[in-house]
Amino acid sequence: MSLWPAPRAERAPRLPGFEEAYRRESEDLFVERARFLLRAALVLYLAFWILDLLVVWELALPFLAIRAGVALIYLLALAAVSSRFARRAAPPLVMAGAVASAAGISLMASLLGGFSSNYFAGNLIVLFVIGFFIPWELGAAVVLFVLIIASYLGINLAVHGPSREMVAPLFFLTGSAVFTFLAVLSSRRTRRRDLSLRLRLEKANEELKEVDEAKTRFFANVSHELRTPLTLLLGPLETLLASESEGEKRLVLESMSVNARRLLRQVDALLDVAKLESGRLRLEPASGNLGRLLAELAAAASPHAEHLGLHLVTERLDEVPDSTFDPRKVEIIAANLLSNALKFTPPGGTVTVRAETDRDGIAFEVEDDGP
Repeated sequence: MSLWPAPRAERAPRLPGFEEAYRRESEDLFVERARFLLRAALVLYLAFWILDLLVVWELALPFLAIRAGVALIYLLALAAVSSRFARRAAPPLVMAGAVASAAGISLMASLLGGFSSNYFAGNLIVLFVIGFFIPWELGAAVVLFVLIIASYLGINLAVHGPSREMVAPLFFLTGSAVFTFLAVLSSRRTRRRDLSLRLRLEKANEELKEVDEAKTRFFANVSHELRTPLTLLLGPLETLLASESEGEKRLVLESMSVNARRLLRQVDALLDVAKLESGRLRLEPASGNLGRLLAELAAAASPHAEHLGLHLVTERLDEVPDSTFDPRKVEIIAANLLSNALKFTPPGGTVTVRAETDRDGIAFEVEDDGP
């Protein structure tokens, strides 16, 4: 029979797979702590023989034999919980080790006067350690605590019979068992609450990932739908440009062509967002002239600047040498800076596009008179 019975449905958090996750986590934690506790108990239970030497040296050898027998049970239990059968074997073997510890202490107490011996305090230690450290389920904890108290009571009754002296140790043992049970109950509730929160967080993260993937697909689809008509518009525009050799109309058509291509690149930037979120965005460096790229952007924005009553000027763009950079991404950055400058500069203001070159590289900026 499993020592982790499913709780009543009304008490269980309503999360798919919660009970199975709780069972697996409880088993893993039980095995992990059982291994540690059995190693520690193997050393400490034998080390308490020093107390036997100091208190009852005349019974030191019989007590050592009792402690050695219990230590042997620890060794067998430790071997089992370190094997591939650990999940199944750990609960009954740890319980057997705890009961053996209590029985050994109770037997030593019976040799020292029974219920009048203070050796019963060893069982208090067993109750507290096994109850606080191991993640028992409630039913298993009750069975274990009853067996520990019963072993003490049964052994001492068999040797000495009932007496008024049995009241005090039974009172302390029972009280300790009750408080330890309450600690087990509180620990169990805390572990279930924490697991519920973790599972809800994992579920929320999965939902966020699904939303993020849907957003990425949306960007990709919208970009594709916008790119197609823009590409179709550029064809006739290039035809009109070819038919106009000079004049104001050609300047307007050139501005339309440059801005249409820039809009096309902005649409491509939506695809870059999808690539960035999926970890597929890469720089595409190429040889070019940053000054010339900035000059073309300024020229394309000139008609809009004039319409807004702004002065758009450039500085030192013709002094920029050829270099290697990602033209498309730099253009997007510069276009956004220029667009913001035109948007927030009041009529009559000046927007300046300038570039500077030094030993560390090339830098550019867009300056405006806006707030």
